[in-house]
Amino acid sequence: MTDGGPETSPGSRRAPLGSLVVVLCAVNVIVALDFLGASVLLAPIGHDLHLSTADLAWVVNGYLLTLAAPLIAAGRAADTYGPIRLTRLGLVGFAAGALMTGAANSAEVLVAGRMVQGLGASVLAATGLTLVNAAAPVGDRGRVVGIWAGVGAVGSAAGPLVAGLIEAASVWRVFFLIDVPVALIVAWLLRREHDAPRPARREAVGLRPASWLTVGLGLLVFAVLAGPETGWGSGWVFGPALGGVALLVAFGIDQRHRDDPLIPVRLLRGPGYGAVAVTAWMGNAAFAVVAFFASLYLQQVQGLDPVVAGAVFLAMTIPLMVCSPIAGAWTRRFAGSRLMAVGLVIVGVSVAMFARLGTDDGVLVLVVALVVAGIGQALVFNVSNVAAMAGASGAAGGVASGVINEIRQLGALVGLAVISGLFAALQARASGTAAEAFVSALRFPSLVLAAGCVVAAVYVGVRGAPGLVDARDRDK
Repeated sequence: MTDGGPETSPGSRRAPLGSLVVVLCAVNVIVALDFLGASVLLAPIGHDLHLSTADLAWVVNGYLLTLAAPLIAAGRAADTYGPIRLTRLGLVGFAAGALMTGAANSAEVLVAGRMVQGLGASVLAATGLTLVNAAAPVGDRGRVVGIWAGVGAVGSAAGPLVAGLIEAASVWRVFFLIDVPVALIVAWLLRREHDAPRPARREAVGLRPASWLTVGLGLLVFAVLAGPETGWGSGWVFGPALGGVALLVAFGIDQRHRDDPLIPVRLLRGPGYGAVAVTAWMGNAAFAVVAFFASLYLQQVQGLDPVVAGAVFLAMTIPLMVCSPIAGAWTRRFAGSRLMAVGLVIVGVSVAMFARLGTDDGVLVLVVALVVAGIGQALVFNVSNVAAMAGASGAAGGVASGVINEIRQLGALVGLAVISGLFAALQARASGTAAEAFVSALRFPSLVLAAGCVVAAVYVGVRGAPGLVDARDRDK
């Protein structure tokens, strides 16, 4: 792999990012924009293609399913065959899925395209963190990872605004089709980057256990996604859940007898890794819930058009952009567990503010909540990223990246499914206008999630090891 930039001396903190990190930031923006932006386009897509509500749900869920399930296997593949090579493959896959989605004339092709996009995004998510971590100048890893993660978070928050502008022009297909040339251009920009020499005898990924893990997680995620719509006791939930558990048990048994397991146990047994996992899970669950319900509130309760609603998300974008590099740099001065605990408390405060939303004057409250969320998520995202990679050697960087991203995406899926299911049940029993029912039903789920963030913060603060951050990144 080419050098990500010159090394910094102990007193230097502003080394150039390096061309590879800049390109990886562009990759992060591409994937992040698509993550939330597609949700704003569901209405015009449904109208144009005559899709049912169930079909539209899978436009989002199909993408999330194929994004979350293969992350660990993709990380191991990156360690085996090289993260640069896998990144190029992921970009091509993402572009192919975007082309299918943008050209779709039926629900089947549309959902299939979204699933191909999700698979490409999964590969990019698994390789991005390990490449940035390796390319960052010695002594400046926290700041560089913070910039990379902050750019991705800004892309997520800007997605609704970009999609709203495209919807205003009545050309929803452009939102997906524009990904095709952009992804291919970024892949071309990586032409001069090369993976570090691999050992003569490459370690096999282990196709069979990797497939067990991927399909098992995929079935469990499918069950979680199907639960709110079909009922948690239905066959569409019980069958996939049972199959997923069986495959994961088979995977666990297989891995116990392998000298080189797909997920090295030392990564999970590292000091304070439980705190990192809890932070990643709960932080992304809160991020998904905040983004989802903020968008619905602005459009369904306040009646704002998608462009204005998307612009409101700048209240979260700006703090993320400003605070992410700062949070990454703080990992060189403060204990990672304390930073993550503080971040979770701040995120909990932002979620609790959703219980204060009203039908008339709630926009100001929401803007403040988004600002607070941006500050808290800057700590949660960046410190957990740096801490997750602290114990990973270069040979296991892809797996470490895949594991933390797997935890993060599953947190978003499960958190959003549980909170939205609870919200739907309360909304069905609420009285008054649709707007009044919305804000009434949102209060209790918001407080539940906020309490979960605080409990997680206490666990992280008490159980997390103080030395979570790579000692190589500390000032001497």
